[in-house]
Amino acid sequence: MNLKTCREHIAELRREVGGPNELFDEIAEMLDDNLRGVERIVAIVQSLRSYARTEPDEVVAVDLAAVCKDAHALIGNQLRHRARLRVELAPVPPITADPRKLSQVVVNLLVNAADACEAGKEDGREPEIVLRCSSRDGRVELTVSDTGVGIPAAHRARIYDPFFTTKPRGTGSGLGLSIVRDIVERFGGRISVESTDGRGSTFTVAFPVEVRARAARPPQQITAPPTRGTVLIIDDEVPLTSALRRQLRAYHDVSVINDGAAGLAAVLRQDYDVILCDIMMPGTDGLVVLETLRRNRPEVVSRLVLMTAGVCADPMRERVLSAGGQLLDKPVPLETLLAMIDGVRQRREASSR
Repeated sequence: MNLKTCREHIAELRREVGGPNELFDEIAEMLDDNLRGVERIVAIVQSLRSYARTEPDEVVAVDLAAVCKDAHALIGNQLRHRARLRVELAPVPPITADPRKLSQVVVNLLVNAADACEAGKEDGREPEIVLRCSSRDGRVELTVSDTGVGIPAAHRARIYDPFFTTKPRGTGSGLGLSIVRDIVERFGGRISVESTDGRGSTFTVAFPVEVRARAARPPQQITAPPTRGTVLIIDDEVPLTSALRRQLRAYHDVSVINDGAAGLAAVLRQDYDVILCDIMMPGTDGLVVLETLRRNRPEVVSRLVLMTAGVCADPMRERVLSAGGQLLDKPVPLETLLAMIDGVRQRREASSR
């Protein structure tokens, strides 16, 4: 049961009991604090993974105006409670980039603008964010303007430094603009900012028009394997394992165990084509599973795939790989996961011939 579900149950119990109840208020407040903490951890992990470039770029021809439109659809509802959002998207020629990474640029700039507007509400001005996309002089430009607090002159030279933030403690990781600049420059673009302390900021991102941009690849079709395999998932995160089971059960027979020790016992006593195991669990973690299999069932090690949230230290990665294990960063796209499972099964079949 996740925290949101717990909060719903508390609200239902409060309605049944009726009247004010300090205990329910205290429990609800505690759950809200925990939920905000979890959401912040998720955001930081995602930022760290982006900063570390754990995913390869997929460079295609991109319509930046379409990326802006999609980003607006994604977070527009979240922003409208914090500032009025005006969107001005002109038709633009294609540029060469990874559309997922460009979407991250737009979202980060919009969120930063909303934060600046939130901080500037005290002066009585109506906060506004303007998202524009246009082209001129052989380049495509994206601008995000806000009427927020602006950036103090003393801080402007450091705003792209990793982990530097002017936001209140506990609300920012200091990686947003660093990631934005890294992505923009990786695809031949430039980012600049104009800001007036107390009046607002405008970030401008410019990309050269690429007439030789490659056509976007059609979406990959996922096809079912010729035969179903048996997959065991060992992970203490119940929501994650439930999601993985739902994704994979159309293609394979899936078993789930939410405890490392119980999962290891299952692997030692019966055969699975593939074992997906979280590397970080209380008690018996993924490394213990790997080392135990090396000693007791070495033939199973090649079927073990350890999963990490993306902040696995290099020595731990080297330890896994040197022991013959495989490593996947979560969250894992379904096509990547299916390809990994198929590869493990094919190698096992080839070795048994």
